Amino acid sequence: MFTRKPLTKNRLFIYHMLRRSRLSHSPLSINYLWDAHDVLERLERLSQENGKVGLTALVIKATGDLLSEHPRLNTRLFQGFFRLELVSYHHVSCSTVVARKDSAGEEILLPLVIRNVSQLSVRQIQEQLTHYKTVSLENLEQQTGVAKSKKFPDWLMYWIHRRFRSDPDFTQKQIGSTYAVSALVHRNSGAVAGHTPVIQTSFFPGNIEERVVPYRGEPAIRKMLTFTIVVDHCVVDGSDIYQAGFSLQEKLCSVDYLMAKVDSP
Repeated sequence: MFTRKPLTKNRLFIYHMLRRSRLSHSPLSINYLWDAHDVLERLERLSQENGKVGLTALVIKATGDLLSEHPRLNTRLFQGFFRLELVSYHHVSCSTVVARKDSAGEEILLPLVIRNVSQLSVRQIQEQLTHYKTVSLENLEQQTGVAKSKKFPDWLMYWIHRRFRSDPDFTQKQIGSTYAVSALVHRNSGAVAGHTPVIQTSFFPGNIEERVVPYRGEPAIRKMLTFTIVVDHCVVDGSDIYQAGFSLQEKLCSVDYLMAKVDSP
């Protein structure tokens, strides 16, 4: 026995995005395990003292600074009918997702674009994330264009994604992001690595888990963060992603970096 039903508009959009990634890009991922204990402790203290400051906001800020320093990661491949071209962006803007439930009880992922990350502080990024998690779903769908896309016939969704693949002007006007960050950090899940097809440089903070690790020459219980960087291998080489990993670790695992960026760009 089984039940048939068509994909919802939300799942159909995701289907076409993943299909576009599989057909036109070549994802390369590297997984890291970083000691984020001190930064996570400081984030908790900041949240208690002055309102929530979350890890996702810090990751968006740190990755935005990373792409400003490594512009090759801020480049994307577009494929037209008769050409391939690389588009290097002159701004650094992040797309992430907000998980909400619709009126039917389905959990949906709504896109959020945080523009010009280099001009924002961690706290300003957090304010945008908090707004999108608390505003009414109807207003959120209007702000993100999801309400309009729900009215598209299925065939139009297909052609829109073809245009996303081939037309950088259209993509920037409709979406505007240059890279992506997952906002689905979890704790004690046991997950140690991940991989996903992507259409642009993407960052996935994953599981936070306490582990016994060497710390200053002695065994210690520390909060460890699994982290995955995924790039399009058509654009970015392995050496680029390794250098980016070292640079990003220095930011995300540094209390000094956090304190310098929490209230100023």
